Amino acid sequence: MRQYKANLSVVSSRYSDLERRVIEYFVDNPQYDTIFLPGGLQLLLGYLVKDGLLEIKFKLVPAIGGSIFTNDEYHLTDAGQEFVGHLRGNEPLADVVAWAENYWPNGRHIYYEGGEPEVFAVTIKDEFGLDVTSDRAWGKVIDDSEGGSFVSYGFDCPAELLGDIYYSDRWPIGS
Repeated sequence: MRQYKANLSVVSSRYSDLERRVIEYFVDNPQYDTIFLPGGLQLLLGYLVKDGLLEIKFKLVPAIGGSIFTNDEYHLTDAGQEFVGHLRGNEPLADVVAWAENYWPNGRHIYYEGGEPEVFAVTIKDEFGLDVTSDRAWGKVIDDSEGGSFVSYGFDCPAELLGDIYYSDRWPIGS
């Protein structure tokens, strides 16, 4: 479960909804390494391309007065096949903690979403020396659009603790 949560967190925090659907397609269809999508989606699939997981082959079709874009071919690269294989097998993504530390070098603002914030705060302080209660977002009352309110328990998690806190299945943490 912990590995699944870590993998899901990496994918969800890095990639757009469309990119996650493309990844899911390849996870669910191991026999394919190519997907055809309407032309012009390069911007929406940019992180998969930038991260070297997908490569694009543009399709131009001759037409009267020029050429038009049609479906583009998106191919999994070798790195993309490895990435999808890890997800398919529920195996660790290559050094997820190092990736997180590189992606959020100054840490990340995250939220405790459980029902025992005091116990969580004491545990984090005892185990990691991090006083989440000193964060100005911890215990903040938020007014909702229906005239009610709720308490939010946000805090800045240092990069070196993301693996132990954010990617752990010990606590319900969101971002």
